[in-house]
Amino acid sequence: MVGDANRAGKALLTLLVDDLEDYVAELGKRGLATGVIDTVPGLYRKAVITDPEGNMISLGEDLSADA
Repeated sequence: MVGDANRAGKALLTLLVDDLEDYVAELGKRGLATGVIDTVPGLYRKAVITDPEGNMISLGEDLSADA
């Protein structure tokens, strides 16, 4: 691991999960709060969690197969 203050807080990681509500609930049980779950009907659902340095982890659920 390399510490680089010039790049800290600029990362974005996206993870796709099968059940976003369950995943967000599990994170909450562990003391990690996400933002609200945004939904684009027929396409996807998304929630974002940000670490203390400002890096964002976007959690998504594909809804396109449900249409």
